[in-house]
Amino acid sequence: MSKNSIHPTAQHGFANIQHAKNYQQARPNYPVEITAWLQQHLNLNHQSKLLDLASGTGKFTARLIPISTDITAVEPVEAMRAIFTQQHPQLGVMHGLSHQIHLPDHQFDAIFCAQAFHWFSNIETLQEINRLLKPQGDFILIWNNRDNSQAWVNALSEHLKPFENDAPRFYTQQWQQVFSQQNLFQAVTTQQFNYAHCGTVQQVVIDRLLSSSFVKTWPSAVQQQLADDLEKIVKQHTGLLATDQVAFPYVTHIYHFRATN
Repeated sequence: MSKNSIHPTAQHGFANIQHAKNYQQARPNYPVEITAWLQQHLNLNHQSKLLDLASGTGKFTARLIPISTDITAVEPVEAMRAIFTQQHPQLGVMHGLSHQIHLPDHQFDAIFCAQAFHWFSNIETLQEINRLLKPQGDFILIWNNRDNSQAWVNALSEHLKPFENDAPRFYTQQWQQVFSQQNLFQAVTTQQFNYAHCGTVQQVVIDRLLSSSFVKTWPSAVQQQLADDLEKIVKQHTGLLATDQVAFPYVTHIYHFRATN
């Protein structure tokens, strides 16, 4: 696979419109505190020019809307763009790859990438981000990650690991390697927020884990077997059934980098 193309797992896992709908419905939102923290930490205002890279269905974009009236969203997968337009009809979303975004140089105060940079953590992406940012502009990476410090959550994560194959994942931290091989950005700070995705076990645990890109490439019968296995793991560790309410815990990680020129 060329590092300048969409990873096939992401391409096939999210390309179907139903898969994109499942993503929107099953994935957690981001803590509301992120909005105020970003606004204050980055000194942003309503005129700040912001770009949401790999915006998906617009879950993180919702946290930028209170900050600025000038938001550009970029998303390579057509089905994701369709759901984004439904969620945020007042915003436009354009097609673009992380290394090839057809916009003028040095126009953005900050560029954000939520739940996606591990798919395209290469120097070509950093070069393109640097081109689009104003001098000393900010590049912000965000991930919602399951809180594996809780035994029942860790049991779910461990059950999924053998199925991931070569799909890039945030928790491996391999995405950080590109920053050690460049002089375009310097690390500024990191921040974490706790978040709980509340709903039934079916909604916020099973459906969420079934929305993983690598799972969406499987036959439906295999997906159903995984769903049954996940339901058993939750019941074994918590006593909860699929219809019971649960708070599925996450840690939201933020990494702040700044352009060096």
